Amino acid sequence: MQFTLLPFALCLLILLAGCDETFNPITERESHPYSIFGLLEYPADTNWIRVSEVRNNLYLDENATIDAVVTLQHMESGQTETLQDTLVQYEEGIYAFNFRSSMVLEPEQPYLLKAEREDGQTSSAMVRLPPMFPEPVYRIRSAFPRVIVEASISGIEYLAEVNVIYHVRNESTGHIRRFVFHHIQYVSEQSPGEYLAMIYPWTHANTIKQYYEQFEQSYTILYRQLYVASASDNWIDFPTLDPQVKELPDIGNVENGNGYLVGITSQIFAMPCDFCEQED
Repeated sequence: MQFTLLPFALCLLILLAGCDETFNPITERESHPYSIFGLLEYPADTNWIRVSEVRNNLYLDENATIDAVVTLQHMESGQTETLQDTLVQYEEGIYAFNFRSSMVLEPEQPYLLKAEREDGQTSSAMVRLPPMFPEPVYRIRSAFPRVIVEASISGIEYLAEVNVIYHVRNESTGHIRRFVFHHIQYVSEQSPGEYLAMIYPWTHANTIKQYYEQFEQSYTILYRQLYVASASDNWIDFPTLDPQVKELPDIGNVENGNGYLVGITSQIFAMPCDFCEQED
């Protein structure tokens, strides 16, 4: 199952809907019909984009509809897909329309997302996906009685995410569960395009152990992987950005609207693991 940045796109950004009513930087809804948030990720088999009618976000309920035809176009080949919408409830009283794309994306290719209203008004955003990048180089450093794994990541201009993924088998049921640990906060930029991720495996092992202990179940850690995501040049560190700034039409990359569409190229690599049963 492909791990993506979907939680970032749909859990963090969906909640920005509330800003549209309390903070109104757009004076003419007619000329800025839509708010667009999300990302296009290679090699995800499905991508989701949130599209909202500007200032109508607070009034959605389970019977809501949206006047929008959303398309995704590969700019070089002309291949175009019409996205299907789904109304999703994220918490009580908060709804949003997510549009689903199954287009097969390619690194280093340009894509145009366009939302069109019945009267012909449109909002759009174009992104070019980043190129592929080489496998990280690992260094195991002893920090008695534990070890630290250093992952050197190169060939990335804008680093979006780094995760360590463990595949663990429940010996009672045979079920294999994935444990994902986010590590972007432990990454430092060494030089342009070069990053160093510090990984502390014993904290992961303790978390996994505690999970199975609560059910009194035995388990085996099979293998672990490193997920790395590179972002397009319009990447913004969303968690540190003021919510009101996110809603300004001049800040994002949406033409005749507001919001952000980001291109992502991600890869999952086998990662050395001295306490795992097998390699990926």
